Amino acid sequence: MRIDHCHFAGLYQAKDIGISGWIYGVADHNVLNCRPSGGSFYITHASWGGISQVNGNGSWAAYPYYGTERFFFIEDNAIIGSGTVTTSGGIDCMQGGRYVARHNAFTNARPGGHGTEGGPQRGQRVREVYDNTFYWTITPASMQRSGTSLYHDNVYTGLRGDDVHTHLALFREFGASGVGGGLWGSADGTSPWDINDTEGNGTYVEGHAPFLFDSGTDTSSVQSQGVIQDSTKSWTPNRWVGYSITNTNPAAACFKKGSFVISNTSNTITYSFYSQTDRGPLLIFNAGDTYEIHRVLTQLDQNGRGRGNQVTGAPQPINSVRGWPWWTHEALEPCFSWNNVHTPTNHSLGFASGSPTTIVNREYHNLGAGFFPHDATPLIVSSTYKAALNGVNYVGTFVYPHPLVTAQPTPTTPTPSATACSLLQQRLDRLQRRQQRLKRLHIPHRKLNRRLQRVQLQLQNCL
Repeated sequence: MRIDHCHFAGLYQAKDIGISGWIYGVADHNVLNCRPSGGSFYITHASWGGISQVNGNGSWAAYPYYGTERFFFIEDNAIIGSGTVTTSGGIDCMQGGRYVARHNAFTNARPGGHGTEGGPQRGQRVREVYDNTFYWTITPASMQRSGTSLYHDNVYTGLRGDDVHTHLALFREFGASGVGGGLWGSADGTSPWDINDTEGNGTYVEGHAPFLFDSGTDTSSVQSQGVIQDSTKSWTPNRWVGYSITNTNPAAACFKKGSFVISNTSNTITYSFYSQTDRGPLLIFNAGDTYEIHRVLTQLDQNGRGRGNQVTGAPQPINSVRGWPWWTHEALEPCFSWNNVHTPTNHSLGFASGSPTTIVNREYHNLGAGFFPHDATPLIVSSTYKAALNGVNYVGTFVYPHPLVTAQPTPTTPTPSATACSLLQQRLDRLQRRQQRLKRLHIPHRKLNRRLQRVQLQLQNCL
């Protein structure tokens, strides 16, 4: 589908253009003037992969498909925020949404997206942002909360806050995920949906319980807002940086909510404190509240992660390979940034992360500017996103202008034949029946589980 040559003039609604279901296409040559409380686009792909899919689960079980037609394209538009708040005019995305923003003129507006946080909906799956101009009259702020992305050849003018074009944030890691940590649980080293430290040495062994590093009781005489005190402890300073602290008092409003540790003294811990009230009770500790310290190693759907086991079920999601809530073995799909420049200062801009699990040169790479020709694909990007990781070999951006703009045939990404898919489904059925027999006989079947996972991921290519 195509939306073109329209003027959206200060509409009284949350987003001017909403894309849902499983829709590809393009919005081009539009002007979007947005109110302070309004955004420009809202991209969701809840049923990506078929009508049986919900909440974006199908999109998260499939390849990113960089450089293909399998996105909604936002190109050659003027997107204008109010100039009073950084969220005005922003692009929002969740439920496995996939979009490409290219050749647009943004004024006080930016690309964005939600993460997999409180409810059953999954976060944004993948975005490409390139060849845009961004002009800011207020201090800019842009955020990515899940999935993978490629940012390149964007020009930034006007005000600049720092050398960051996009902050990578994980709300489940700092207590912003709803009552009791939300449906997925806090990413505090205890949720079965995450990779947690199970051995106490930074190692995850599947099936082992999360390792308990320490526990205790708040002895402070004042209510905490980001700080807890336990006068019985004598910790090494900053021993717990990057670990997580969780309120384990069942009587506390924030029971089971946790956040990562910023610093500690011999008997106090300072943790990342989310002060807004839109994510359930604030993570605070009163005198007498108990706590535990664990460590999360990789969060479900975090920035720089992608394709994993199929998740099914509503309202309670499960890993369909396991049959219960469990880590989905998501692939490492790093974010890349190159040739993004603030022209008034000639500063190269990149990603930044405050999360202990989103690690530079692993989940994201800032390649700098001035080393690559305009719109060229660095070797590290093309060698990373081969067909085994991307679904097809990534060699560059999708044809521009979009074929719907030029009335040309749309190149399509090849998929396996129906016969091959049918054979894979039959093989999966046989393996699942064998798995059930072994379960009834209480026979270990770890190797069989791995075979099931491989076949199920192969079957996703038939979407």
